[in-house]
Amino acid sequence: MTKVSKYKLDPDKRNLIFNDFSSIVTLLDDKKQIASFFKSLLTRTELEMISKRIQIAKMLVDGHNYNEIKKSVNVTDSTISRISNLLALENNGLEIAISKLRRKDNEIESKKMEIGTDLKKRYPSYFLPEIIIDMVEEKGKRIKRKESVKHSI
Repeated sequence: MTKVSKYKLDPDKRNLIFNDFSSIVTLLDDKKQIASFFKSLLTRTELEMISKRIQIAKMLVDGHNYNEIKKSVNVTDSTISRISNLLALENNGLEIAISKLRRKDNEIESKKMEIGTDLKKRYPSYFLPEIIIDMVEEKGKRIKRKESVKHSI
């Protein structure tokens, strides 16, 4: 069971600490770095708890019922209910993240349908403009993330 420190932080200090945490996650460049960061920071139980909550949210957004979620994720009704209540809130960060994940999944699927990934590997010079655009967009995203960290500090 996860324990919370008995020493309370004042709200300003808590916000500063959370800002640092958010900035660190934002500065990481790719999925591998983020996974490594969380595996270093969190216990296996904490990782599992967070991962299950995200999976519950995804399944709720997809329209699965409580019984399906309970069987699939191995959680209680109260856990599902808590996540369902979170999703019902306006401007919910969890719902925003799930929505972005869905959009990314859809983009990946549509790209797979358009052009086989093998073609780009076999004929990279043919796809050079597209590859360059992807690289520039990725670099722009990294710069934007780093700038957002500077502004939030």
